[in-house]
Amino acid sequence: VTDWSSDDTQLLVLERLSVNSCHLWLVDIAKKTKAKVVEFRGEVAFADAKFSADGKSLFVSSDVHGEFLELSTMDLAT
Repeated sequence: VTDWSSDDTQLLVLERLSVNSCHLWLVDIAKKTKAKVVEFRGEVAFADAKFSADGKSLFVSSDVHGEFLELSTMDLAT
């Protein structure tokens, strides 16, 4: 578990498959369901992920755009 939403309804879970491959899951605590935050072609490594203060987006550190880790945001509505 990398983070817990401020409204206590969701968990953000990082599943490490290997050094170069991870899945990022959003877990709904009440419904007891999980969904991948985003599906990528190929391998993506996430170093960390956190909810924004309003819970509408995520701050993630990943190598999705290349060889090096970069900080970016992901809108949960899209």
